Amino acid sequence: MKQTAPIRAEVRKVIVREGTVKVSFVGMNSWYVVPAHLEAVIRQAEDDRRPIVITTCENAIATAEPAPTGSATTATTK
Repeated sequence: MKQTAPIRAEVRKVIVREGTVKVSFVGMNSWYVVPAHLEAVIRQAEDDRRPIVITTCENAIATAEPAPTGSATTATTK
């Protein structure tokens, strides 16, 4: 599966549906499945209201980490 290039994103909302954690981001019109090993990073970004750097694969988050301070690139709607 092809992974997207890293993008800086801000968490809009995290939900749990039928035991699956999903996240949406500001400026993006999709919901992404959050793997268990990345849930803490996503929830911390939501709590802190700080951007993260993500990559996606299909409709799932492939990687997520805190964004470096001073990073200016933001997510855009495709």
